[in-house]
Amino acid sequence: MKGIQNALGNKGRLITGEYETITWERLEDWEREHIRQYYGLKSDAQVKEPFEMEFVRQARMLQRMNEWDKDVNNNFGRLLQLEDAMTRVSGNVLKMIVLSIV
Repeated sequence: MKGIQNALGNKGRLITGEYETITWERLEDWEREHIRQYYGLKSDAQVKEPFEMEFVRQARMLQRMNEWDKDVNNNFGRLLQLEDAMTRVSGNVLKMIVLSIV
């Protein structure tokens, strides 16, 4: 409860996840396992591919959206924020793809 109270006044707290720092070490176990299976990696291997970390960011944001959708009336403003953030993150991924092709 103490951590939650500190986060309430923190303007930098996690809301949409758009600016969440995502590294291999910070992934949930199920996220790591999913990525390892997708890429066919050994259990001790890591992926530091920026694209993959952005896909994790999008998946987490979609999870938040699904949770907030359960009570749309109380979360309408947050859902709008999240939708805007998803658009920006998707744009960033598109820029990364274009830059990797060029």
